[in-house]
Amino acid sequence: SAMAFPPDLDGVMLRKTELLSVLLPPPEKWGDLAHAIHEQAQALVPGHIYIDDGTWETHDSAFRRYRFCLIADAANHTISEAFLRSVAFHTVGLFNGYVEVGAMVFNGIGDFVETPFSLPETMQTVQKHNEHLGALWHYQRILQDQLQYRYNRPFEERLLSQACT
Repeated sequence: SAMAFPPDLDGVMLRKTELLSVLLPPPEKWGDLAHAIHEQAQALVPGHIYIDDGTWETHDSAFRRYRFCLIADAANHTISEAFLRSVAFHTVGLFNGYVEVGAMVFNGIGDFVETPFSLPETMQTVQKHNEHLGALWHYQRILQDQLQYRYNRPFEERLLSQACT
């Protein structure tokens, strides 16, 4: 499908009232890292944990109110829908998947230390990033333009245009 953005991105940014959410893959896809994240998140941010079912509604809940989201991506080493939607919602993803969209990507996302995982340390890093959030959001606007350009048509149309040239 085409890349979708919520309407009124400036309004979305102004309504971000929460600092951090956690987006986990479905439990059947959890490895040791997802279990560690879930256990620590239950203790520290219990009302801000979301299980990724791939729907717009879940991503809206996990991203719209939050400045940052720790995305424990089960689709490691790919560009996931959760990553794309975090950018669409102007939520800075703390992402442990592999991303190769372009050189600007690494200026608009964060990462986290996986081994040993520590949510308190991750939250300290997020607090530091929050002090420079304007610069991160600036880079995200550039990423949004890049992603919108690349994914502006449904997949089938993009495939047909490439296959028939």
